[in-house]
Amino acid sequence: MIGRGIFSFDAGADMAEIRMVGPDDVALFDTLHGDVFDGPIHPDWLASYLADPRLHMAVARVEEQVIGMVSGVHYHHPDKPPQMLINELGVATPFRRQ
Repeated sequence: MIGRGIFSFDAGADMAEIRMVGPDDVALFDTLHGDVFDGPIHPDWLASYLADPRLHMAVARVEEQVIGMVSGVHYHHPDKPPQMLINELGVATPFRRQ
């Protein structure tokens, strides 16, 4: 499983935090900026995703609000070593291109 490091960076006037999320982090999504995902979060789907050890997600937060995410899947194939495939990336409009 990918480590749960927390990283900080300057997001313009704000400091942003990037962290891996897991099953204990469902509450972080209560402060989600409106356009990070393509649609509304379904609590059951979120809990299932975060509990699956093959699925990974990192979120970026500014002032406790989730302003970005990247999701991926740990992929296995019989003739290749394990790989991490990036599935989706979403960043709230005010924080893009920084």
